[in-house]
Amino acid sequence: RKWLQLREWEWWKLYTKVKPLLMGFRTEEELRAKEAEMAELVVKFEQEENMRKNFERKCTAMVQQRSDMLHQIQALHDLQEDQEERYAVLIKSKASLQLENEEIKESLSDLTITNEHLTQERKKLDEENDELKKDVQEMETKLARME
Repeated sequence: RKWLQLREWEWWKLYTKVKPLLMGFRTEEELRAKEAEMAELVVKFEQEENMRKNFERKCTAMVQQRSDMLHQIQALHDLQEDQEERYAVLIKSKASLQLENEEIKESLSDLTITNEHLTQERKKLDEENDELKKDVQEMETKLARME
């Protein structure tokens, strides 16, 4: 009953006619607010997308730089191994040459001693030869006098 009475009032009729318009107006305001919010979100999305792409480029560059550094480290490691191998070969060669040098020094010492003995013996033989030559000359002169 009260509803029927309320329905007949003029202000209620006005209210029922204006209410959908108010809802439409609110909807438009909400729609504008949502569109503004969406525009802000699109701008934020684009900024974050640009930041993400920038970070991806930086990450890719860092990965490439890391890869290059690892290759350099590997090359240096290989070079170090080669140098160590050469060093070991040179150490062995040095030891071998030192032994050979010692042997040559001993041989030289032996040859020097032998040379000294031979020189002394030669001097002795030269002296004997000179004496024998003198004896031969004396004998020849004696023989020549005797004839």
